[in-house]
Amino acid sequence: MEIVLLILAILIFGKTTKQVERVEVKLIAGSVLGISYFVIWPYVFYYAQLLNWSKTYIQVSFVVMVAVSLLLARALVEIKLYEVIQIVTIGLFLILWTLSSIFDIPIKDKIADYSGFFSGSLVSSYDKTELLTKKINSPTNAYSVLIPEHWKEQKHTGTDLPFYTAENTTSSIIEFRPGCNNKQKYSTSKIIEGMSSIHQENQTSSYQCYNWNEHDYACRVKISDDSGITRVRWIGANKETNYLLELDFVMQNGNQRDLKLTESIFKTARYNEVADKTANCVTPIEWF
Repeated sequence: MEIVLLILAILIFGKTTKQVERVEVKLIAGSVLGISYFVIWPYVFYYAQLLNWSKTYIQVSFVVMVAVSLLLARALVEIKLYEVIQIVTIGLFLILWTLSSIFDIPIKDKIADYSGFFSGSLVSSYDKTELLTKKINSPTNAYSVLIPEHWKEQKHTGTDLPFYTAENTTSSIIEFRPGCNNKQKYSTSKIIEGMSSIHQENQTSSYQCYNWNEHDYACRVKISDDSGITRVRWIGANKETNYLLELDFVMQNGNQRDLKLTESIFKTARYNEVADKTANCVTPIEWF
């Protein structure tokens, strides 16, 4: 629908602008509309999705943006410094488009933060944090976390990846797997919503996201089924490097105390100073 409206706007501009036959005028209008459509609109649309705007509201917003762009293009053409304005608008379009491509994830995470997506806060506390004394590293040694000393290390058959089990305790936590630390390919909100949406018909899901600290976002994704099994995934997203760390827990009839324990373990996560962030880290999606 947006493409149709954009083509219609271009036709209207051509019909109402006397100097439209000049190549410079076409380039000026094209650059202004290019900035609107390729640079500004993707982030407006992203913000609208986060706030669940209606389809009508989104289309009206697009029409307003295009109308403002056409008025701006018309005003620039009326200045009649065609060659100069042509260079400025084309240059501005190329610069803004390049910057938006490079910084797409940080920009979208800032927009998500502004929209309230990360409006939660890490407030839970585990009453025996002093028991978190066993330091373990992620598969690529990119980060470390602290877990209870009595949790036993196991190896996954086939990949030899480590996971940990809470043995000889009353804990409902069956398994804990330190996940990868990979570069983000999508914005944090899109990743979390994707994780939450992938589940079976007999499962329910929910998520909460927070501003963990000045350098990181944090999200908790819970997926539960009818048998009492709950998967809790903690995600940390670094605002500066755009790397994600993931902690996976599986609980059987989990209680609030053990949920707080998963949060306390997550809060002990620390990036290692010397780590190969380019190391390939591939783990099966489901292997519990």
